Amino acid sequence: MSKFNIFLYGLVAGLGGILGMSILLFREKWAKRNSLKLICLSVGIFLGLIFFHLLPEAIILNSHALWFTLGGFLLFYLLESLMLLHSHSDVEATGERHHSFGALAVLGLSLHSAFDGLSIGIGFEVSESLGFLATFAVLAHKIPDGIAIASILFFAKELRRTVINYGILISSVTPIGTLLTLLFVQNVSEKIMGGLLAFSSGFFIYIAASDLIPQTHEERGFQNFLYILIGVGFMFLAKGLF
Repeated sequence: MSKFNIFLYGLVAGLGGILGMSILLFREKWAKRNSLKLICLSVGIFLGLIFFHLLPEAIILNSHALWFTLGGFLLFYLLESLMLLHSHSDVEATGERHHSFGALAVLGLSLHSAFDGLSIGIGFEVSESLGFLATFAVLAHKIPDGIAIASILFFAKELRRTVINYGILISSVTPIGTLLTLLFVQNVSEKIMGGLLAFSSGFFIYIAASDLIPQTHEERGFQNFLYILIGVGFMFLAKGLF
């Protein structure tokens, strides 16, 4: 597959964030009513991608893959701690927030999007089927992400136009991350590719465990588990299709 076509897949995945933001802007009631279902489905898709596709392939390519997975998880914990947690404490005694809340959130979320793109690029470097599945997983979680991004920025009292501009900026970083991966990750050994694939798995595990799963606990019930199971089941079936 050509680099341009792979870039287009990264672009499609990034557009999921704009779609999610648009849903919140124009269908706010529907977005609030269904965002939890989308998040649960994304959790299942991520878990299925990690344990049925990414990690098994990474371990075949690199016997030390699990160390790279752990390293990826810890690195993203560190980065998010440094870049995003400060934004949650940026509150005046009056209860008002500085506008830097939005800026810090955008910076952290842009980094998140960049590694989404990296994961897509690495997936296609290993195989087309893995690239397709990584694109689908990123797209699936970009939609609730877009809803969340818009909500964060509105909470930070940003103007509607600013929210739209930030949303487009964050989403555009995903295809850029894919393109950079295609330009710089070429003709590498199987061990390095396996390590990068495992590193991406660590990133996805972190996103599922720290960003998505905690949100599913906002409402208790079997329905959440069912949607997660549907996502896992879909990725399991995809293993036989690709």
